[in-house]
Amino acid sequence: MSRDRSRRARVVAAALRTWAVLRRTTTPPAVRVDVRQPDRWSHVATIDLDDAGADRVLALLREDVARTPATLADHVDGWLTEQAAAGRTRVRARDLLDVAARAGRTKSELAGHLAGLVDAGRLRETWRPGVFRLVPRPAWAVRPGLPAARTR
Repeated sequence: MSRDRSRRARVVAAALRTWAVLRRTTTPPAVRVDVRQPDRWSHVATIDLDDAGADRVLALLREDVARTPATLADHVDGWLTEQAAAGRTRVRARDLLDVAARAGRTKSELAGHLAGLVDAGRLRETWRPGVFRLVPRPAWAVRPGLPAARTR
């Protein structure tokens, strides 16, 4: 087990160094990253990043943090609308795993969102686990010129 972790730590360090260090510079580093492996937390690598490398890592982290549950809701609502327009009356939770992956969210976040859609009346559970019935929106709830999210 620790051998796999040790290898994983070295691979992460090499990948981070290759991806973030764009060129060798003589300027002092802006950020120093120490990579350590679990169990005894022994040192694996030290990576010195200049301003450009640090900005690149921070941009990646900001992008990951910017993925909010609202983006998952937008992706799922858009997909459900497409399925309803195609005439489908039932959807499976496993069909939505790709939608969650595109939104950068996990299965547990998807499950929470699906539970919210069931509570809101947009979906109904069927007797089959993981299969939901699409509940059509009433005609009075759909107003021309407004997106579907504003008609609730």
